Amino acid sequence: MPARQRSLSPTLSQTTDTLSTLITGTSSSSTTSLSSSATLINDSSPPPSSSSTPLTVSRKASSTQIRQRNRLNTKTTASLAKTPSSPKISTAAGMFSSRKYSPLPTSSSSSPNPRKRSGGGLAGWKRWALLGTVVLVVLGLGYSFGGSTAKYGSDMIWDDENTYTPALDDEVAEGDGVDYSSPPFRPVDSDVAKPQAHDDDDDSALHILPIDSGKPHDPTNPHDPTSDEAKGAAGADADFTEVGGDDEAEDEMDNAQSGLPTSFEEDADPTSTIACTQPFSEDKPIVQYALTIDAGSTGSRIHVYKFHNCGPSPQLEYETFKMLNPGLSAFARDPTAAAASLDPLLEEAYRVVPESLRKCTPVEVKATAGLRLLGVQESVAILDEVRNRLETNWDFSVGGEKSVEIMDGKDEGVYAWITANYLLNKIGESATSDDTLAVMDLGGASTQIVFEPKFPADSSQALVEGEHKYQLSFGGKDFTLYQHSYLGYGLMRARRSVHNLVAFTWSFGKGEVEWETLSEKVEVPNPCLSRGTSRRVELDPPGRASVNVTMHGATGGFEACNRVVELVMAKDAICEVKPCSFNGVYQPSLLDTFPRGQLLALSYFTDRIKPLLSSSDHSLLTIAELTKIAKDVCAGPTTWSKRWGNNPAAMAELEDRPEYCLDLTFMNALLGLGYELGPEREMMVEKKLKGVELGWALGAGLALVEKAELTCTA
Repeated sequence: MPARQRSLSPTLSQTTDTLSTLITGTSSSSTTSLSSSATLINDSSPPPSSSSTPLTVSRKASSTQIRQRNRLNTKTTASLAKTPSSPKISTAAGMFSSRKYSPLPTSSSSSPNPRKRSGGGLAGWKRWALLGTVVLVVLGLGYSFGGSTAKYGSDMIWDDENTYTPALDDEVAEGDGVDYSSPPFRPVDSDVAKPQAHDDDDDSALHILPIDSGKPHDPTNPHDPTSDEAKGAAGADADFTEVGGDDEAEDEMDNAQSGLPTSFEEDADPTSTIACTQPFSEDKPIVQYALTIDAGSTGSRIHVYKFHNCGPSPQLEYETFKMLNPGLSAFARDPTAAAASLDPLLEEAYRVVPESLRKCTPVEVKATAGLRLLGVQESVAILDEVRNRLETNWDFSVGGEKSVEIMDGKDEGVYAWITANYLLNKIGESATSDDTLAVMDLGGASTQIVFEPKFPADSSQALVEGEHKYQLSFGGKDFTLYQHSYLGYGLMRARRSVHNLVAFTWSFGKGEVEWETLSEKVEVPNPCLSRGTSRRVELDPPGRASVNVTMHGATGGFEACNRVVELVMAKDAICEVKPCSFNGVYQPSLLDTFPRGQLLALSYFTDRIKPLLSSSDHSLLTIAELTKIAKDVCAGPTTWSKRWGNNPAAMAELEDRPEYCLDLTFMNALLGLGYELGPEREMMVEKKLKGVELGWALGAGLALVEKAELTCTA
């Protein structure tokens, strides 16, 4: 028997018997019928095969099928009996080690004769039996969620400390044409998935502006209170948010000590600077403004940056920030109204940028997730109208095609990397060291990582060529960056996948509740909701419209939730080019190529973690500390009161978000299991630095002014 088959067999046998005993109270040898249930986990993505029909699943089998399965099971049991016993499978407590995953090499799919992973004569059934066993793990969860209550008719009790978790190993991931690259329940962003109606956790509501876009803007009268457009802007005043507040006081100290203004309101002369009297280069103005408009899925935001050119590269003095709802995509059928919706933002730019400098102030509009989801025709029409309105109605300078565009995902991550490293003086003329910062950005639909890997100079190791490689020149220095955007692994998409997986395993365990015909009246126990909480969630049963059901926090807690999240992470997907992070994606090991570099977590990382840190806590925390926070949140209100009882803001956050447990557990798994960061590794959690919003906008603004060739008359 091949070595790989020997390592699989006892693990599969022991795990199946353990789970059978846990769920039914007796050991079961009839496992082949359950193995086919793996198809339901990835129902929207059947295994590609040109030589076989897709596998279908039914709980009702004919007598002939039962006899065939029993014969196969008899052969399988005899085969397994010949193999030696394996040690107990490690529990979930040690799953976040910094172990290196080394999947078996496979040939490229483009090869004329791709080499399949062979696993012996049982490779066909073994693949499904293994994945079916994994489902049984979560099936045990399904029974345990309501195990301690009579409501769900089960007398089983889930014991996190004494329950084994299958340790999926790359060595047993059979090929045979199976694609393990998608998480269970294909990410909502895929081309076969249903659109997700709510992508932002109900954190923001869309307020459609009553804009009449037919009247052109008069630059000499920027605020006409009688115009319908101005009325629409006035109605959106409540949606504007200012940069500023107590959180930035420390960040702005450097500018205050140098005498530079920290905001437009403090700037005595917006046309000049006190940093110098002459620009470093004669072909640059002494001060330079840049406008970056972030046209996102739920709203549009403008960043007005003031730079001075006293050195070889632009130096930021301050930022003015405004936002409004909705985003451009809300006007899919009216491109003219979409373009007019940006007018209130440009009015703010008129207030800040001196009139004498407007014609040499570049403006760019970068659309992200919202327009990506529209059809090509609609998005192109909106962008064309936006460009036309900017060029016709406003005095700012609009550059080439890339000035108004749907931004490439890799540019988004790299611009965020530029922003953070620039503000921390790690790149540019004031750089204090050669070490840069890694940026991890968690959005709603995707998560991104960007860092500068360092390889030994005396070795042949180097960054593999591909779309992940990004060559950047900034401040007179060249950088080779690794960047990747994991589509479908943003926080909202991850929630959807977890909820679907939990609902499926619960319905499978109940028996009388069919996943495909799930009713909105059912209540599903979910270990990823904090104990004692509940929430209406939208699910995606196969072959039907989405359905809203009530999920409530059960008795599972962090460990049970973590097991579900681990399946969604697809850590043991086939790795074509090693090393991989998760879902089969090539990524240089952070442990080997970025062992001591600083890490910065942005967006949802900050939104969820920052409120739970006390005022005395520093913005640096370790992965182990994040794990402890996640465990306490999942434990429920009693533990909340013990840890955050004296922090009303934190308690309000926890009580308002039943999915806080899921969010933190997913973040913990993404960092520990996905990126293989050790428990002692520190990361920085920040929303702003030096009064500037962290994200891609400043990086884009810096790139804009560095390449700008504009002449100002002032």
